[in-house]
Amino acid sequence: MSYIVNTNTFGNNFTPPKRRTSKMLVWVKTLLYPLQVLYDTMFGTYKDGNTAADYNNSTTYAIGDQVKYTDKAIYQNYVSSTGVLPTNTSYWFKVQDNFVGIEPRMKYNSQHIVLEWALNEWFGTTFVNTPSDSDIYILNNTNSDTTFWVGAVENESSLVVANNADIFGWIQAEDISQSFNYFTIFVPIAVANALTSEAPDSVPNISTNRANIIKKLADTYVLAGITYNVETY
Repeated sequence: MSYIVNTNTFGNNFTPPKRRTSKMLVWVKTLLYPLQVLYDTMFGTYKDGNTAADYNNSTTYAIGDQVKYTDKAIYQNYVSSTGVLPTNTSYWFKVQDNFVGIEPRMKYNSQHIVLEWALNEWFGTTFVNTPSDSDIYILNNTNSDTTFWVGAVENESSLVVANNADIFGWIQAEDISQSFNYFTIFVPIAVANALTSEAPDSVPNISTNRANIIKKLADTYVLAGITYNVETY
């Protein structure tokens, strides 16, 4: 039970002293109980985060059970069921869109170590400051400087102003169309393959669909104009 909103304490404090008998307090608690359940199952976890287990197709869920589905949202069962996906609104309703609370998500940003933390928290791996064999980590890439040519020979540098046909002899960039990724997100191969049901990837490749799932979170915090890629290991 969350102690930020506690209907038991509220009911006790706002019941007149002469009416604070055991029977009366039980009656007040019963009246307020739905409000406490609503807060605990929705608003409390929206703030701090929800630790519900991943949905399991073979588990029998009772009324009130909560699960985390593949979309990272939290669903609550209101009709006891087995093998019914949380997206079936006849059995489940969505409690919150993200299992990570709003307060932790407010701290996410594009800083190297913070983005690593966010990726590991979101995809269920354990963050390790020194990368190991089980966590998602980021490495900066080394950029190879682009070479500029100012005139193929010395006298062409002045002639190009008058002769537009010699524009490429005046200045051109080597590999000007080359795209550069500033960093790489490395994802454990088992974690990547668990993202979708398509054919398994092989190191260091990752399917477009799986890479896009990783990027959906990363793109939210990576600064505009900073390009990156995703690989498995």
